[in-house]
Amino acid sequence: MVTAYMEDAVQSHRLITSRPPTHPSPKNSFVLNYKKIPYTTDFIGFPSIAATLSAAGAPPTRTADLRYSVPALIDSDGSTVLADSAVIADHLERTHPAPTIYPHGRAAQMRWADGVMGALAGVLAPIVVPATARILPEADAEYFVRTRKLIFGTCLLLMSNAERG
Repeated sequence: MVTAYMEDAVQSHRLITSRPPTHPSPKNSFVLNYKKIPYTTDFIGFPSIAATLSAAGAPPTRTADLRYSVPALIDSDGSTVLADSAVIADHLERTHPAPTIYPHGRAAQMRWADGVMGALAGVLAPIVVPATARILPEADAEYFVRTRKLIFGTCLLLMSNAERG
């Protein structure tokens, strides 16, 4: 997803899914809504992420292999183009400091988030990653399955079955 925020409106980009979305991006929509920053959302498919974000001037979220990911944010005049939800949240906190999203400070929030993700990522990945393909349009699902096999070194079906074990 790409989010654009405004003086007029921010543009947000988000993945297309076969099911109706309930929000643009959990983290970034929370920050934009909490800070009452108007925005629009554009939905893009997995195969289009790199081309869309590269053309918009977004930096890759992984430079070693030039990987792009959503969410991304483009401000209304196009002068700021960001990707990665933490980078976007920090930018919005700097440019729109009140109300703060870090009531106990950013470091405390990052420790909490790292603790939660550290505890859950390994447990949830074998469940969430294979299930993701089922909610994507067919072309996106094919792309997702193919690229995740390269990333994880195994097909998603085997990843899911290994967890059930």
